Amino acid sequence: MSQSRIPPTERSLDAERIWREGEDLLDQLERGKLNGDQLDQTRGFDELVVRLRTICGARLTTIGRTHRDSEGRFQIESLGRSGVCVATTDPVDANFEIDPSLHWIVEPEGKGKGEICRTTQSLTSNDYVFIEQRFDDSVALNVRKPVAELQHALTGLAIPILLRSELIAARDRASECEQLFSGGSPTESYHAIAATVARVSGAPRATLVLQCGSSLRVVGSSAAAKIDQDARTIRSIKRVVSNDADKSEYMSTFGILDLRVVDLQACDGGSDGGSFAYVVLEWFADSIESDERAEPEVALSKLAVALPMVSRATMLAMRREESTAGLIQRMRTSLSPAFLAALLATFIVACAILCWLPVPFSIAVKGKVEPVGFASVYAPDQGLISEVFVEDGERVVEGTPLMQLTSPALELVDQDTRSRLAAAQTKLSSTVASKRDSHSFATAEAEVLKAEINGLKQQLKIISKQRDRLLLRSPIVGVVDQWDTRNSMVGRPVTHGHHLMDLVNENDGWRVKLEVPDHEIGYLSDSSKATNRTRSCSFRVLSSPTISHIGKLSEIASASKINEQGESVVEVTLEVDAQSAESLRPGAGVIARVPCDERSVAFVLFRGFVEWWRTLVWI
Repeated sequence: MSQSRIPPTERSLDAERIWREGEDLLDQLERGKLNGDQLDQTRGFDELVVRLRTICGARLTTIGRTHRDSEGRFQIESLGRSGVCVATTDPVDANFEIDPSLHWIVEPEGKGKGEICRTTQSLTSNDYVFIEQRFDDSVALNVRKPVAELQHALTGLAIPILLRSELIAARDRASECEQLFSGGSPTESYHAIAATVARVSGAPRATLVLQCGSSLRVVGSSAAAKIDQDARTIRSIKRVVSNDADKSEYMSTFGILDLRVVDLQACDGGSDGGSFAYVVLEWFADSIESDERAEPEVALSKLAVALPMVSRATMLAMRREESTAGLIQRMRTSLSPAFLAALLATFIVACAILCWLPVPFSIAVKGKVEPVGFASVYAPDQGLISEVFVEDGERVVEGTPLMQLTSPALELVDQDTRSRLAAAQTKLSSTVASKRDSHSFATAEAEVLKAEINGLKQQLKIISKQRDRLLLRSPIVGVVDQWDTRNSMVGRPVTHGHHLMDLVNENDGWRVKLEVPDHEIGYLSDSSKATNRTRSCSFRVLSSPTISHIGKLSEIASASKINEQGESVVEVTLEVDAQSAESLRPGAGVIARVPCDERSVAFVLFRGFVEWWRTLVWI
């Protein structure tokens, strides 16, 4: 605004202009056009106080906050100031402690003949935000109200800005702490510390250097994830830290505009086992000229607040690294050569025993329970289930009706055939009874009709047999194995060959069908050929895993097949004794332990690795 550039001494203090320009200032601040979204305690409220001082024509304008200490005295923090302070003390005088709510105050004697306008608003119970303006002369009565109202409005707008900046600062500090102590390994922690230091300070590159005794080691960098200790840049940084090389030489060689070395150990209150840590901050010419990075002095002031936390994080990462490496070193130094030799010999003997000592070997296989005697009932033709005569679990004998199917298509054919038969019979009767001129022609037509009638009668017999087939009967003596038979089946359409129900003959016993993976059947086949005897296998039903059952291996399929999961398997059958059969049910899932021949302890323990290695060698 053109008016804001006019010096205060050349402007008239009229209330109308203050009201107008004050409203414009408030409007710009509320809409964020006056850096309102960027104001924080670091940048200060400089632009705001300059505009306010220009509008009101004050000699000195101050915006700040106060905090009452334990003794009841106010500690003042200036957030922004514009103008000339002729006094040697802070512009906020002792009247603030007497009554922070005072607005217009005459300057104390000896500090000027003007007046002070101060507005305050409470931030917390002990915190205040205030705006204070000092005028060279007494302020007219008609000007005091707009000045005070404008200051009061600006004070209210400054509070959320101040609270937001504190919230952002607290969030940033929490994020910085989280980043400092992150990393699953010491190396990751070192890089996280270097990256956090660069972000906090605003330096283009931060490097973390550790010193153990006389040796230096670069462990973390904000610019590289992997560090080569023999690289030229890394060796030069180590020489700079150890003061063996001139900083100016390093800076000119690598195009560094400025370089600062910060000793983290000094922030931790002493040495830690002879180890020291340093952070090297580097600035390049383009980074400062582009104003994207903080200048060295500003960066060091920002880093100073976080240095204790950076030092603690570095010490923690160093201790983590030393705990692992130190354990190995202590073991190497504490064990004598003779003991190490004995330990190695013991290890070799143990490996030999594991590879030689035979132990029983078995494989775990999944399967299911099946009855030995059972029959499945399938639909003989397409149709509808009209009636079911049995229930689940009902005992039936051979020939017992199970269900009735109806075929609409068959009924339609039957009706059509009967209609055609009746028409042919009627036509034959008319031909025989009628008088025709040619006796031979009537006789021939009657023979044709008789042949058609005989064909239709044969067709009706076939239809009758097909209708009889729709009454399904039990093929064996057994128990119906179909859940909720009537409710789930009556009225349901079926197709030719559709599975309807199973019949189980419990008197014939039970068996277990196991599906051995194709790559494991060799262990079982080899052991069966070698022993040439029936093997006993233990199995457990998945629904009752605490009860063990015994079965005998009776059959191994000669060919593999693809199961429902798409895996190549070989079926193995187990015969179940009568005692175990009493607690089994058809279709129950089982897991069996099938014994094979003896193998070495090493093979049993590391069979997965051995099979993987064999496959790798074969390929």
